[in-house]
Formats: sequence, structure tokens, C-alpha cells
Amino acid sequence: MLEVIALVAIGLASGFLAGMLGAGGGFATVVLLLAAGFSAHEAIGTSLVYTIVIGAWGTYLHLKKGSASPWLALALGLPSAATAFLGAQLADSLSERALLLSFAGLTLAVGIAFVLRRSPAEKAVDEDVIPVSGGQSIARPSAAVRPEPRIVGFAIAGGTAIGVLKGLFGVGGGFLLVPFMVLALRIPERVAVGSSLLAILLGSLAGGTKHLLLGNVAGAELAWLIPGGLVGSFAGATMVHRIGPSTIRRAFVALMFVSATYLLFRGL
Repeated sequence: MLEVIALVAIGLASGFLAGMLGAGGGFATVVLLLAAGFSAHEAIGTSLVYTIVIGAWGTYLHLKKGSASPWLALALGLPSAATAFLGAQLADSLSERALLLSFAGLTLAVGIAFVLRRSPAEKAVDEDVIPVSGGQSIARPSAAVRPEPRIVGFAIAGGTAIGVLKGLFGVGGGFLLVPFMVLALRIPERVAVGSSLLAILLGSLAGGTKHLLLGNVAGAELAWLIPGGLVGSFAGATMVHRIGPSTIRRAFVALMFVSATYLLFRGL
């Protein structure tokens, strides 16, 4: 019974992070499953299949709220789907210690890059809002992100590389996609969060299928993760429209550093 409660709680927590930050459906699930006693390979495989379900639900919620860019998600997600299969095969050939330490290093690097790149460029006015009369503001719609050739090209290149890492570490890709869109493509945080979920869904299909074939997916435990994840992602997608971009960034960076510390501890 305690195991079931723990799995539902993991689903709630990771689903909430996925909905709010666009990073958590897979990333936090791997870390939390490791803490619950799963092996690295099983945590990675189970989390990838889990993100397929959560990604579909979260995508629907963000599209409904207008905080996702379909063209951007496709430019990132389709290449990542093509290369996630390769990453999953590579993961199966590595030892658990190598996987944990590599994952910790990547997580730490993402957090540091996010802090260093954003700090000098903080603006007095949020990028995600548009001033209107009376001192009020409205959320910038995803349609404001136009498919310029330069952005499309960078998105395809980034999605190709992120797909390998997606299959390798079992992450949905949000914790890589969100920083990539914000830092490299200059996409507003709310649109990056919503768009990453659709891209995650596409890329996770390939990596999840490969891990399933390799026997790295705990089917019974997965069944308990999903209900909590669905409820959590709804709450997170609602929350992202009630908090500012700076709060989203701080929460994201905190998640990176806490998780990197835990992964290093487990791997050493």
C-alpha cells in the first residue's frame, strides 16, 4: 500500500512540474524513481513511457490555453524522435554508475548555463506580457512566435541533439528544450513550457518504444504513476498562467541544482 501511495505521489509531483515548467514529466520522474529504489535503467525506461501519456495531456491543456506553438514543437520534436532511438540503445550499453554521473553532469551544466545567461539580461518588464491601456497587461500569445528560417533551423539542430539525450537519460526533454528555446531561440518562457510538452510527446514515442523492447519498463508501477501525473499536470498548467516568468526561471534552476546534487550522491 505504501508503495502505491509513493508512486501516486511521484506522479503528482512530476506531473505538476511538467505542467508548470515544461520539465518534470520525465526528468523529475527519473530522480524520484531512483529515490524510490528503482535501478537506473528501469527508472529511465519507465519515465519515458510515462512522459508519453503526460505529454499528450499537458499538450492538450497548453494548446487550449494558447501557450504552445505547434510549428515550434514540430521543428524540435520530429528530429528528436528520430534520434531518441539511438540514445536509448546507448543507455542500455552503459553501467548504472556511468548513467547517473553523466546525467548529474548534464543537469548541473544546464542549471549553470541558465543562471549565467539570464542574470545579466534580466529586464524590468517580463518578456511574456504585452502592455495595454490602463497600466494593465495581457499574456503574449504563442502566435507571436513566428516561424522565421533562422529559428526553424536552430530548432531542428537542437531537436536532433536533444533526442539522443532524451533516449539516453530517459528525460522527456523538457529540461533541455525549455532552456534551449529560452536561451538560444529567445522564446518567451510560457510559450517554451507549452511547446516543449508537444515536442516531448513526439520524441518520447521513439525512446519509450525502444526501452519497452529492451525490458526497461516497470508496467505495474507505471499504472500507478499515470493517475497522479494527469492530475498534477493539470494543476501545473493552470499555475503557469498565474506566476511570472522570473518565478518560473527560479523554480527551474532550483530543480536542476537539487537534482544534480542527488544524482552525484547516488553515483559516487
